Amino acid sequence: MGKKQKAVLDKMKSQFIEGGTSRSHPANVLEKVWTDWEAFASYAFNKSHSTCYAFVAYQTAYLKAHYPSEYMAAVLTHSQSNIEKITFFLEECKRMGLAVKSPDVNESGVNFSVNKKGDIRYGLGAVKGVGEAAVEALIEERQKNGPFKDIYDFMRRISLRVVNKRVMESMVYAGAFDSLGMSRAVFFAPSDKYETFIENLLKYGSAHQEDKVMSVNSLFGDLSDSVSIPEPKLPKCDDWGLILRLQKEREVVGIYLSGHPLDDFRYEWENFATPLSNVDNFKGRKVNVAGFVLKAEHRISQKGTGWGRFTLQDYTGSLEITMFSESYAKFRNFFEEGTSVYVEGEYKQRYNSDEMEFKVLNVRLLETVGEEKTESVTLKIPIEKISADLIEQIDKICATHKGKHTLRMELIDFQNKEKLPFISQARKVTVGNEFLSALELLGVECGVN
Repeated sequence: MGKKQKAVLDKMKSQFIEGGTSRSHPANVLEKVWTDWEAFASYAFNKSHSTCYAFVAYQTAYLKAHYPSEYMAAVLTHSQSNIEKITFFLEECKRMGLAVKSPDVNESGVNFSVNKKGDIRYGLGAVKGVGEAAVEALIEERQKNGPFKDIYDFMRRISLRVVNKRVMESMVYAGAFDSLGMSRAVFFAPSDKYETFIENLLKYGSAHQEDKVMSVNSLFGDLSDSVSIPEPKLPKCDDWGLILRLQKEREVVGIYLSGHPLDDFRYEWENFATPLSNVDNFKGRKVNVAGFVLKAEHRISQKGTGWGRFTLQDYTGSLEITMFSESYAKFRNFFEEGTSVYVEGEYKQRYNSDEMEFKVLNVRLLETVGEEKTESVTLKIPIEKISADLIEQIDKICATHKGKHTLRMELIDFQNKEKLPFISQARKVTVGNEFLSALELLGVECGVN
């Protein structure tokens, strides 16, 4: 029974019944006992085991309810080697209203931790290319002499035996120096005689530390505080765009931390597209999807015709799209890495194969979809929330986002189960992320039509 080998158990039934009846036990009782045993063999779970499970469930539920940040930080640490689990638990943090922030040289530990504000900090130990020795040296210096004031202070104090160029690059990509007030792009801009500012900083840190050691060992060691190597000047450069910044984050962390390439188009994605994780539910049917182009491969066939293979990604997953001949020639310009697109297609069975494929029927830029497909927006306001201040704030938001979309409202009386709909003739608005976010902050529910 413990091994759930029902076939072996079935062979024993006749022996059990015969043995029991020969000892004057009622046949119906024996049948009842055997039926119970069969059920137990299907899924055996004794009381001592279930009690332990229940106790652990109670403990974890208590911790999640009363210490949510600390609990989720522990859960994330336990799963930090599994990106799929990390992604799942980060979504749970978002649902719980917990902020998970990028690694930081002044707050992060080796694992996930909670800062003084109650935010969860990504652990530096989970950043690819940053070894545990570098993290431990950083934490030790921080605990001994306080937080790092700026990047120059960091270079003067940190052990350059464990923090090298590769470690610096990975930490920059992950956003570990963002709190020091420097753009990530600056670190990779040419500086003086160096290809990157990182190289310049490493040279500066090394020179400062060597000079300090020499001063301490000199005849005038008591003047060691006067060591002063000129700080290299910050190079001028343009900041990275959202896509590049997030791609670099993903390279070293495995996920997007400070945002998502689709954040600017979340409204369009939520209201007019099917999540890529649900495409399998549309076999043999037309389906519209949206995402950004994660990977683009433009090829030439042996016949000399162009074709392409592209990976589209959204918040839920990814989809590989292959295009040939006419469709490739017509839509190829939309499929460049980092471009956000809206794709109308059909998820169908591939010719002479059991595999499914996504056949592209039409493509357009995702940024154009919201305005084209939105007809109106309905603000749903409970009557008990109505006040002069709320009306004034809604009016200001609508005035700020003037457009062509019809503004509808519903006054809802939940107690009497009634609602009063009406249309604003004087106001038309542009429905988008900013408009909906502003209303969400007021606690006003919106429905897009």
